[in-house]
Order: sequence, then structure tokens, then C-alpha cells
Amino acid sequence: MNTETINHRVRLLRKEMCMSQAEFAENIGLTYSAISSIETGRAAVTDTNIKAICFTFGVRETWLHEGTGLMFSIDPPYKREMLKTFDGLMPESQNYILDCIKKLAEMERKIQKKLEKQTLYASESAPIYAKDSGRLQKISFVGRSAAGMPREAFPISDESVYVPARLLTDKQADYYCVQVCGLSMQCAGIKDGDIALIKQTNIPEYGKINLIHVNGEFTLKRLELKDGKPYMCWEDGSGQSILIDTENYQVQGVFVAIVE
Repeated sequence: MNTETINHRVRLLRKEMCMSQAEFAENIGLTYSAISSIETGRAAVTDTNIKAICFTFGVRETWLHEGTGLMFSIDPPYKREMLKTFDGLMPESQNYILDCIKKLAEMERKIQKKLEKQTLYASESAPIYAKDSGRLQKISFVGRSAAGMPREAFPISDESVYVPARLLTDKQADYYCVQVCGLSMQCAGIKDGDIALIKQTNIPEYGKINLIHVNGEFTLKRLELKDGKPYMCWEDGSGQSILIDTENYQVQGVFVAIVE
């Protein structure tokens, strides 16, 4: 059975923090004589005293009341300092800060929810999950491209997409995202509505999926070189391929991954 009194535990706390009675008293808004009276048992420890001690020094109320458990809470020191500073502000300032904190918390909640839903697929097959992919980087979301017959790309929003930074392997290149329309590349894991991560380049990468500007329109297709001529190849099970007019096409980038 713990026979220590709450008054004695106040003294233990002060000794633990290496403070004089005057220093301890000043921190919680009491006088030196008040602390002296509390420690010697001549004065009771009020609820106001308890709250001030626990708030100022991060002490657990259970320990102060009953002498059980840990003396200090696990809250980091900066949290106590922040609350102490906040408590000294005018009500108008407190309301303004609370409003800012609520808006920030809501913004972070939305971002976290968005990141948790993102599933990343490697450019050829196996899925990789964004939450296991380390540091994330924000990439511009610029428009829409076909994975069917070529069609015009157009801006759809000014939003951004978060992708694992390790996918951005070429530090000299720019990256952006487009939304896929159509099912012509579904056997490569690229489906209608997917968000495709593209590395910007004008150099064709044969054997890989390229973002191609052909006849004034955009499409995602695998480029193959046959008899020295470029072909756009479908990957929807049809085996379809089309010879590209070299005068009317330009590569805009190479496909890296899908972010859903």
C-alpha cells in the first residue's frame, strides 16, 4: 500500500526536476511560501494546484493523486510548451489558431485518404503499392490520352498525383500524368480511367509503351520496329498493329507506371 501523501509527491516531483521551491512556485503561479506549506503538509493541494502542476510539467494526474504508474506523461515537451503558449493568448487569437489547425487537419486527412487509396502498378505486370514505396513526390496531372484509337488529349484539371519518388529514376527528365481512355492496352495492365505516369521524352523507346502524338492526336501504344519501320501495337488480345507515318507522329513520353 502506498502511504505517501499527495503533498509528499509534490516535493518528490520538485526534487526530480531539480528545482528550488521558488522556481517551482513561479512556474505554476504560486508563491514560495505556498509551496513550502504544501510540501510540509500545512496546506492542502487543491484541484487547481493539481491541474497547474500536471499541465506545466507533464505529470500524470494518476501518479499525483494516487502515487501509481509513471510520474510523467508520454506527451513530448513541445506539446506542453505549445499548450502553455496557447493558454496565454487572447481569446480572439486562440479562436483564429484553432480554426487554422482544424483546416490543416482536414487537409491532411484528405491527403492521407487519397494516398491510402493509391495503388501503383509496374509498367509491365506486378503490382506495387504506394504505401510501401517510400518517399512520395507530387506530379502534375495534365490531361487525357487514348488507349484505343488515337484521340485528342485535353486538360481535365490542375490537380496533382503523388507517386513513389523512386520511380523518377531519370533526374534530368520531367514527369507528368495523364488519364487513360479505352481498353486497347488492358493486357498490359492499363485500363480505362487509369492514371498513367509518363516520363517526358521525344526519343522513341521501341519495345516499350510510348505516349505518341500521331495525326494531331494522342495515344498510348507499344512501339515496335519491324523492318526498320515503326508500328503502334495494341495489347487487348487482338494483336492489331498499325504502321505509323513517320512524317505525322512524334513521341511525347514513355510510360512508367499506373497510379489508381
